[in-house]
Amino acid sequence: MKRILVLGLLVFSGSLFAGMDGFHIDGRAYGFYPSGELFRHVFDKWQVGYQVEAGQIFLKNYEVWANMDWLATDGRTMKFHLKTRFRTFNLSFGAKNIFRVHKRIKLYLGLGINRANVHFDFPFPEHTVRAHTTGIGGVAKLGIYLEPVNHLFFDFFVDYLYQKINLDGDIQVGGIKSGGGIGFCF
Repeated sequence: MKRILVLGLLVFSGSLFAGMDGFHIDGRAYGFYPSGELFRHVFDKWQVGYQVEAGQIFLKNYEVWANMDWLATDGRTMKFHLKTRFRTFNLSFGAKNIFRVHKRIKLYLGLGINRANVHFDFPFPEHTVRAHTTGIGGVAKLGIYLEPVNHLFFDFFVDYLYQKINLDGDIQVGGIKSGGGIGFCF
């Protein structure tokens, strides 16, 4: 239910800005490389995640953005080699500095705050433990917008997510996200 409310809030806020110049929305896919060693041992070193990002230009070279992110992966416990599941839904927002390189090419650097909702399923020989936790972290963004025609753009990016959660001690579930997307600007 919370996810539906958040999605509705983002769509509503996007509709408020849609009449303004400089609003954009894009769908993105990325490869995720976790920075935590424990995470890399239990799960594969690379996973695939999906995002929806919306942004609005303010001033001349700055953009505020909001992002929803979903990542799901399975792994194996180290001791018993039993299937373990990891799911995370992230909400982040922040600002980017935009650098116009060419009429249709823009580079950007950004910083933001991230809120992660994390679900783990840990199997044991006699039962499965399900854990749910949340955490606040930060994200740094670097990317390029390519606009081959008016109102259509491609977004290529590298993000670093610093995201610790507390699950019987601090666990780093952040890492590097690298990928691309396609979007529309209004």
